[in-house]
Amino acid sequence: DKEFSTYKEVYAREKYIDFLSHGITEYMVDANRYGLPLKDKERLGGLFHVVIDVERIGDHAVNIMDDALKEKNQKIEFSKEGRDEMLTMYGKVMDIYEKAVEIFVNEDKSKFDEVDRLEDVIDQMKIDCQEGHVKRMAAGKCSIESGLVFTDLVIGYERIADHAVIFYFTWKENKLEKTLTKMGMETCPFFSIRRKYMQKIYIVEDDKNIAEIEEFALKNSGFEVYTFSNAKDFDKKMENKYPDLIIMDIMLPDRDGL
Repeated sequence: DKEFSTYKEVYAREKYIDFLSHGITEYMVDANRYGLPLKDKERLGGLFHVVIDVERIGDHAVNIMDDALKEKNQKIEFSKEGRDEMLTMYGKVMDIYEKAVEIFVNEDKSKFDEVDRLEDVIDQMKIDCQEGHVKRMAAGKCSIESGLVFTDLVIGYERIADHAVIFYFTWKENKLEKTLTKMGMETCPFFSIRRKYMQKIYIVEDDKNIAEIEEFALKNSGFEVYTFSNAKDFDKKMENKYPDLIIMDIMLPDRDGL
C-alpha cells in the first residue's frame, strides 16, 4: 500500500510534463523563425523529437501505473517466472534510459556502443517475454487477466526504451532525417518521396504540439506546409487547391479523419 500511495504524484508529474512540453515546443517554434545557422537548425530539429519522446515516456509511465493499480485492485497474481522477467526487463530499460540521457546531456560519446547493445538486448527480451508468456498460458501457470497486464507492461517497457534511444541518436547523428530513420520511421512519406514530385503538404491535426513538430520537420525539409486544426477549415482550403500530400489525424474534433 505504501508503494501505491504515490500514484497521484505519477499522474501529477505526467500533467506537468505535458505543460512543459507545450511551453518548450512553442519556444523552439519561435526560435526557428530566426535565421539560424544550418547546424543549429539540425540540432533544433532533433530537440523537437526529444521533447515529444519525453512526453511519450510520461504517457507510458501513466499506463504502467494504471496496470499496477489494476493488478492490486483485481488481485492479479503473476507467476514467479513472469515477475522475474518483468523485473529484469525493467532494469535494462532504466539502464538504457539513464545512459541515453547521459549521452544527450553530457555529449558523452563513450557510451554509444553500450546503448546500441542494450537496445538489441531489450528488443530480444520483449520477444523472449512474449514467447515465455505463451508457454505459461498453455501450461496453465497464469490467468488470462495476468497475461493481458503482463503483455501490456512488456510492450510499454520496450517502447520507453525506443523513445529514450532518440536522445542518443539525436546527438550521434545530429540529422533529423537520420534520427527518424533510426527510430524505424524510414517509411515516412515526406522523406521517402522525392521532393520534386511533392511540394505542398496539408496537415490536419488538432493537437497543437504534434502539428507544430510535423510542420517544423517538413518546412526544414523544403516543403510548403499548411496546417489545419479541424476538418471544416481543411475542406474550405481544398475547395481552392489540392496539395501533393495530406497528413490527417484520425480523430478530429468535427469529423472522423478516415
